[in-house]
Amino acid sequence: MRRKWLYVGILSYCIVLLVILIIGSAKNNTNYSGKTIQSALLNQKYKNTINKIMIKFPLNEKDNHAENEYQGYVIPTLVFTKKNTDGNEYWQGNVNGVLFKADTSVLQKFLVSSCKTQDFILLSDDISSWKQFELTDQEAVQISFYESSGGNDTLRSDLFFGKSTADYSGVYVRNGKNASVYRIDNVFSPYLSQNIDLWADLSVLPTELLNWKIEKESDAMSVSVTQFDRNNKSRTVKLYENGSSEYSEYIHTLLSVKGSSIVSLDDVVSLGINQILSIQMTNQKMQSASVAVFSTGEVSEPDTRFYTQFKTDKETSYPDYFIEISGWTYKNLLPQSFM
Repeated sequence: MRRKWLYVGILSYCIVLLVILIIGSAKNNTNYSGKTIQSALLNQKYKNTINKIMIKFPLNEKDNHAENEYQGYVIPTLVFTKKNTDGNEYWQGNVNGVLFKADTSVLQKFLVSSCKTQDFILLSDDISSWKQFELTDQEAVQISFYESSGGNDTLRSDLFFGKSTADYSGVYVRNGKNASVYRIDNVFSPYLSQNIDLWADLSVLPTELLNWKIEKESDAMSVSVTQFDRNNKSRTVKLYENGSSEYSEYIHTLLSVKGSSIVSLDDVVSLGINQILSIQMTNQKMQSASVAVFSTGEVSEPDTRFYTQFKTDKETSYPDYFIEISGWTYKNLLPQSFM
């Protein structure tokens, strides 16, 4: 009998111990353990002075010829730099050396979200836990904010974002200064995308890059549109009458239409160009800017693809990227005289 009760006691002890281990394990894995502090990803005082943002994404597909690689794997990096041209402030994006016009409104919302005070729930102070939350240097999305002046960069915030919580309501984050792991609300996730199209200004006419602004129809004195076919034959329409309905509607179209994606120069050239539409704008100071629209076939063919490039009179060549537009957008860029 005594031996029986001994067995029962040992069994009960084991059960209690098992329950304690389960509870402890559950506590270690919960998203809401640890103390909570109020903080922000970026100090509010830097919101208007940050002029360089670098976003480095986790290791990608293997490419032994990539310059930005880690042990043979591509490390895709986006760099945004604030520019100022003749008083016009805008953000320029850079991915693997390809420069593109970034969407200033997206970058502004990104900075506002970074400076917003929120709950930071402490989960761990142990570096060994980084792997559990996908916060190692090789797994995390790294975002660095800089103040840059005279060629020197001053790092103001260095952050690493790991995986989302099981219910996607939160995301795990740490900074580059210490080992602590925190959970924050997942409102920041839209900015952890390496999809360039989400960051790029896809406007056919990116007005912030003009050395003179076109904000309304009367800001441009004249517009001429020239269409070249595959045999290099051309026809031109000049629109000079600012008050005419055709002129106003056409300029309004230029200011409003957007493309769907950023495409590299090499990708478009390899497709072959059959037709070009050139849109030239001039103001009263005889400053000019132009949009070139390229197509890979006849407008009526369903598989024809269309791409635009923009430049001002201060530039010697078009940029090294295109914006892809739909056939419907292309037809909207044709004046009524071409219809």
